[in-house]
Amino acid sequence: MSAQVTAGIQYSSFSGWIDRPSDHAPALEGQVDADVVVVGGGYLGMGTALRLAERGIDVALLDSQFCGWGAASRNAGYLTNTLAGDAQMLAALHPRRLRKAIRFADASVEFSNGLIERHGIECDYERTGNVIAAVTEGQLKRSRHNAGILVEAGADAEFVDGREFGLPDAFLGGIFERAGGLINPGKYARGLRDAVLKSGARVYENSPVGSILPGRAGLVVTTPNGRIRAERVVIANNAHSRDLAIAPPRMTAPLWVSLVETEPIDPERLRATGWTSRVGISTHHLVLESYRITPRNTILFGVRRPEVARGALGAREVDPRVAADLVRAFRQRFPTLSDVEPRRA
Repeated sequence: MSAQVTAGIQYSSFSGWIDRPSDHAPALEGQVDADVVVVGGGYLGMGTALRLAERGIDVALLDSQFCGWGAASRNAGYLTNTLAGDAQMLAALHPRRLRKAIRFADASVEFSNGLIERHGIECDYERTGNVIAAVTEGQLKRSRHNAGILVEAGADAEFVDGREFGLPDAFLGGIFERAGGLINPGKYARGLRDAVLKSGARVYENSPVGSILPGRAGLVVTTPNGRIRAERVVIANNAHSRDLAIAPPRMTAPLWVSLVETEPIDPERLRATGWTSRVGISTHHLVLESYRITPRNTILFGVRRPEVARGALGAREVDPRVAADLVRAFRQRFPTLSDVEPRRA
């Protein structure tokens, strides 16, 4: 059955959003000095290196592949201030922190907005906001309650009715968060990479970090063919930090998540599903489902069955069984599009 469901899908071990760059920055060779070393060239690493370089700090950025290779260019492309965790539980356990967390999340979206505007990054950004959507009456009731908690804590959000707001018929309503929207994450990562390469930061690609050790004056970061002495090191390599000896045990729990994209769909058929807002959608489930429309009028959907990452975190293709599960969920949520074929995973 899985083979039938996923027949015709093209599987990719890299991003479906953009091609790999042909011009890599040189790898680190020999010994150099810097004020700060940033380990990891994703959104966090590139954003950090840019801010430091703009302030005249001598910063070096290291990536094991190329900047934007990892999760930065592979995600579903939601720019969102959504908090992890249930709002009711957060308000009960950490009422003061909830307000601070909301302000921090809002500031994060604004920081990304600033990077896009300041560096002229063309990344198909649609400021639609996003909806955490309910698919059952129980989830809808919880959505209404949580929306009130978030608004009271200062969030720019509201509870919306699915039909009135322009959500697909399967989604009854939810929490609409106005900040952010939808982007092409590959183009965003590539735009940040271009900005970093043009800045005063020194970028070394194909330079995996082997160790970070104390030295006579600060720290020493080693790669296969070089080393950097620096006063400070920013570890920004996310899930890959578990491979560093200095990382605390169980610091990260890397997961593989999967995305599937359909063939292009006639805009009239998309509107007929009730999805007139084109807003990004994720569900209330603990292991969520996500659905979004791309600029090429395809639907991109994903997650549902994340897989624990064991061993080396390299490039890898989607498991066809996971893809089949995602396709079945898509057809359940969009029965009028049951003939629409999945094309890429």
